[in-house]
Amino acid sequence: MADDEPDRDVALAASADLITERDFVLLLISLYRDYPALWKIKSKEYADKNKRSLALSSIVKALRVYKPAYTEDLLKKKINALRTNFNKERKKIEQAQRSGVSPDDVPKPSLYYYNELLFLSDQMCISDTESSLSSEVKHFLFTIQRYILL
Repeated sequence: MADDEPDRDVALAASADLITERDFVLLLISLYRDYPALWKIKSKEYADKNKRSLALSSIVKALRVYKPAYTEDLLKKKINALRTNFNKERKKIEQAQRSGVSPDDVPKPSLYYYNELLFLSDQMCISDTESSLSSEVKHFLFTIQRYILL
């Protein structure tokens, strides 16, 4: 069996060359979706750091077939970037829909992985609460400043 190991290493090296970045990202998203402990904020597993850590380790292990040097830190950064880009794109589309434009004028998602991340839609709150919260904070700060100056 020791003779088979070099062949396996060659096969793994060849498989690393066969996957495109796009396919790698789609695989990462598919694996991420399989571990709700990483994204389903209302589940018990989400609050369990051990389960989240095990999930990240499992994903990294699967991805190392294609990128042997892939680390948990790289995975976390990639997930964060994907979620951030998805959130921005989704917000842009929802704002266009709320503005009353015709369905033909609503922008189409430009991210190739947009539809793959739709499972996150009910896990994120990207409504107008961000802007209203910041205006409330601004008003609060203005009031405090005014009070201090009096």
